[in-house]
Amino acid sequence: MTQFSSFLEMATTRRQSNAEREKWRTKCCEALCSHINSRLSLSIEPSQVRLLPVREDPYRWSIVPGKEYLFEKNLSDQSTKIYKDLYQGINKDFKATKPPPSLLDKLPQRDNASTSHQTTIRVTSQINELQVQKDYALQRIKLLESQLQEELKRRVGLEEKLQVAHERQQCLMRELQKAERRETYFRNAALDYSQEIAKVAPALRKLTEKTYFTDDGFI
Repeated sequence: MTQFSSFLEMATTRRQSNAEREKWRTKCCEALCSHINSRLSLSIEPSQVRLLPVREDPYRWSIVPGKEYLFEKNLSDQSTKIYKDLYQGINKDFKATKPPPSLLDKLPQRDNASTSHQTTIRVTSQINELQVQKDYALQRIKLLESQLQEELKRRVGLEEKLQVAHERQQCLMRELQKAERRETYFRNAALDYSQEIAKVAPALRKLTEKTYFTDDGFI
C-alpha cells in the first residue's frame, strides 16, 4: 500500500507540474502579444505568437547576446522555466521589432499597377495567412495527440498498479484468515486442556493427601 500511495503522489505531482506549465505558457503568450502590440501596434492572438517567426509574420525578435537559448524552440515545446524567463525578460532580454524590408517592398511603385495584380497580392497574403493558421493547427493536433498518448500510458500503468495492489490485498486477506483459524484452533485446544486438568485436579489432591513419607521413603 505504501508503494501505491507513492505512485499516487507522483501522479498528483506530475498533474500539478503540467498545470503550472500550462499556466505560465498562457501568461507568456499573452505578455508577448501585449508587448508586440505596444511596440509595433500589431494585434496578434496569443495562439498566433511565435518565438521563431515565419516569413509572413509582421514582427521579429531583437535578442540580447547570451539570451538566444530562449528562442531555440517553439513556444509549445518550452519548459516552465523558459516561460518564466521569457515573461520576465520582455524589454530587458529581447524586444519585438519590425522585419527587414523585403525585395518586394523596395521595388518602385507604379501608379498604373493593375487592379488584378493588387488582387493577386491580397489573395496570396490570405493564402499565406491560412497556411500559417493550418501549420499552427497541425502543431496543436500533434501536441494533443502526444498528450493523449502519455495520458493513456499513465492510465494503463495505474491500472496495472491497482491490479497488483488488489492481488496483494487478496493474498493478505487469505493469510489473515489462516492466522485467525490457527488462533481459534489453539484457543480451543487450550480450553480443552484446562478442562481436562480441572477434572483430574481433585484426584491429584486426594492422592497427595493420602501419601505418607518416612525417612525410608513411602509407606
